[in-house]
Amino acid sequence: MDVIDCLTVGRGGRFRRDQGDVEYVPGGGEPTTLLYSRSGVPCRARPLVTSFEISYDPLVFTAAAIDELRERRGGPRSPLDFETDVMPLILTEMRIAYRRCQARCAEPGAEQALVAELKAMPAAAMGARLDELDAQAGRFDAAAAWDGPAGMRLGDGASYQRWFSDVLRRDLGLQGFAWSPAKAALDILRELRDTVGYTADFGGLTSSSADDFYRRVVPLMNRAVVGPQYERHAELRALMAAGIVRVPLGIRWTRPGGPTSGSGCSVRCAKARRSTTTWSRRLACTRARWPTPTAASPRCSRPSPRNAPRRPQWSSMPRLAR
Repeated sequence: MDVIDCLTVGRGGRFRRDQGDVEYVPGGGEPTTLLYSRSGVPCRARPLVTSFEISYDPLVFTAAAIDELRERRGGPRSPLDFETDVMPLILTEMRIAYRRCQARCAEPGAEQALVAELKAMPAAAMGARLDELDAQAGRFDAAAAWDGPAGMRLGDGASYQRWFSDVLRRDLGLQGFAWSPAKAALDILRELRDTVGYTADFGGLTSSSADDFYRRVVPLMNRAVVGPQYERHAELRALMAAGIVRVPLGIRWTRPGGPTSGSGCSVRCAKARRSTTTWSRRLACTRARWPTPTAASPRCSRPSPRNAPRRPQWSSMPRLAR
């Protein structure tokens, strides 16, 4: 976001706010910026309203519950599988947090009554009670909220960009976690991060599960609760509306011709492979990396014009599952 600021406001543009709506007024010197991520799903904005006095007391995803799972596996040091053993607890806690916030918004004392009711029932009955609340007040899909790419459109770049902008719009409409059930459900990933660490640290997961946890699960958690400020996402939508920032690449895009091709850069949504957009020769669609610093590296290991290699080292885009 800081780089985008340098390429927009830093080049003479400005944001204008009118009754809550944000509009970008170009300065004339901005380049066209293309955004891309391997998952294709934008980070969620941080809550606009933060009530620090509200502290979440978990009912299901607790250190005691993790200890009980380990005992079932064979002892206090038995490793767990995060997806099989732990994710059901997290998803259930997200559903509870959603209903607690919904009750808090409905009337005074409703949240306390719901918490007391859930605490008094066995774990097996708790899931059935949450299903009843889904039927009464509308279903909350915790797994979809966690994963993020529901409804992603990859038929062509324009469809994907509309989906991307709509995801930002709906997320900005959720406001803060104090009064938004969806934000409250996601915020337990931040609120209970110590329990997550207690689960995964010091060999707490099996080898294959630990690899999946650090490669896939941690980025999902960060995307859900460690995104940019609310105002920055509003500004990003304004930049997209002005045509300064575009997100037409979808996921796992291809770059025919190689990085040194002089005929421009042809890109497409890799999943559907139906629509191709060709950009001007001056637009650099590249992915380069600097060599990993070693003990023999210069004193300053960060790449700079003086100690960086003259040419970057090219590598292919990995085909990672979402």
